[in-house]
Amino acid sequence: MLDEGDEKVNHPAAGEVAEFCNAQLRASSEMGNTKTTLHLLVLLRQVIASFPRKQLKVACEGILSVMQLGNSLINASAMQALYSVMVSKPSPEVFQQGPMQP
Repeated sequence: MLDEGDEKVNHPAAGEVAEFCNAQLRASSEMGNTKTTLHLLVLLRQVIASFPRKQLKVACEGILSVMQLGNSLINASAMQALYSVMVSKPSPEVFQQGPMQP
């Protein structure tokens, strides 16, 4: 069992999955590939809650940036992905301000 001072234990591949999703989301939105962007948002909806703090911040920023494309399907899927973060009830450490640990 974790003590209060211990960090939350993430899945070993969570960081790599986060980096992949963030890179692909950025690339697909820059190319205007709506289908790939939607698929990535659906994937993010399922796995974003397990991302480490640093990658979670980058993923949320990426989700917010694709919402600027103006596509209603992308906007709805992006909101569902952000909602899944809140529903997962992440630990307060995920949202604390201050220096991020690598």
